[in-house]
Amino acid sequence: MQAAGGVVLALSIWLAVDNTSFLLLTRVSDNESLQEFNQPSVMEHGAYILILAGGLVFLIGFLGCCGAAMESRALLTMYGLMIVLIFLLEVTGGVLAAVYKAETKEELQNFLKHTLKKYYSTRTKPTPSPWPGMLSWASSSVAG
Repeated sequence: MQAAGGVVLALSIWLAVDNTSFLLLTRVSDNESLQEFNQPSVMEHGAYILILAGGLVFLIGFLGCCGAAMESRALLTMYGLMIVLIFLLEVTGGVLAAVYKAETKEELQNFLKHTLKKYYSTRTKPTPSPWPGMLSWASSSVAG
């Protein structure tokens, strides 16, 4: 748990310090439906939220590890309270997801349509199927 918190913390600090290289690496800047997330303020706020989340996960892992190793009731109580706090935040996130379900569905559909058009559409004409000619030949040879 501590390692995951450290990884999130490191990536979010990188995002806060140098978001242009992060955008180039993830190729988010090319997507038209995600342009609003490419604004510096949105990226910075997201980075700060991730820094907070990574630090919290790192702290919780540290409290649980040290509390178990030292058999400290205070550290284990703090660990338990932090786990309850995370649970409450997850429930809040679930409620918010249920409230904003329609908006999320619309944005997700727009994103998927854009991605399918950009990366999976063909710009050439489809090749004609040989089946109509074969079926007419077969029906004429059976009839004649």
